[in-house]
Amino acid sequence: MEEVNSFVFYRSFFEALNDLKKEDRLAIYDAICDLALNGNERDLSGISKTIFTLIKPQVIANREKQKNGSKGGRPKKETIGSENKKTIGFSKTKTTGYENKKPNVNVNDNANKNDNENVNNNDNVNENDFAVVVDAYEKNIGLITPHIAELLRDYLQELPEDLIVLAIQKADEAGKRSFSYMQGILENWVKSGIKTLQDVKKQDEEFRNRKVLKSNAEKDNKKAPCAKGISPYEQRTYENLDFLYANRTKKESDTDDNDANSTNEL
Repeated sequence: MEEVNSFVFYRSFFEALNDLKKEDRLAIYDAICDLALNGNERDLSGISKTIFTLIKPQVIANREKQKNGSKGGRPKKETIGSENKKTIGFSKTKTTGYENKKPNVNVNDNANKNDNENVNNNDNVNENDFAVVVDAYEKNIGLITPHIAELLRDYLQELPEDLIVLAIQKADEAGKRSFSYMQGILENWVKSGIKTLQDVKKQDEEFRNRKVLKSNAEKDNKKAPCAKGISPYEQRTYENLDFLYANRTKKESDTDDNDANSTNEL
């Protein structure tokens, strides 16, 4: 593999690695340098592999540009040699980068083993599932950071990929495009023991039913408004009106007698 003496290291690389732990950051720095200078792709794992996968295409592209530039420009359109072969323009040989080549095993493991024991407990996460989650996050919420990528890998240990994507979509639909809101949804599902989309559907139905029952109870507790001129109090009823009339007549007669006595005394 052809070696080069220098390469471009972007500020975005530096900022992306700042949030990582020291061991992961060092492993990625070494991997970038080895790929850019020597063309060797290191075999990483966990969050280090995730971040390096995002950076690798730019490093490879810059390396190819640098190699082509060192050849002195565009090749001649026609060369006639002993075999009388012609070269028209650039070579049509397809280059697909380094992804199809067998990665070199890093003999110098240094601190990587300890890193995996202390930090990376999510190496068994399916990379295709993780790629789907990252794609959904960046489309619905925003640019993913290394820290958030590591947290999403942790959630993939507890929940399937389709549930995490659903939580991202719910955050977007609610207009709360933030990791904290999406994380609240995921934490609720983890505590509730939800594992499938059917479990989420059932939980949503139960929530709607409780909301309807509460609304109906509040309506029943409210008094219906009275029409104009109608008292809200219960009306009394009398069955023996003759008794009431006789009692009232007796009271009026007694009052008249008392008035008469008072007049005679005067």
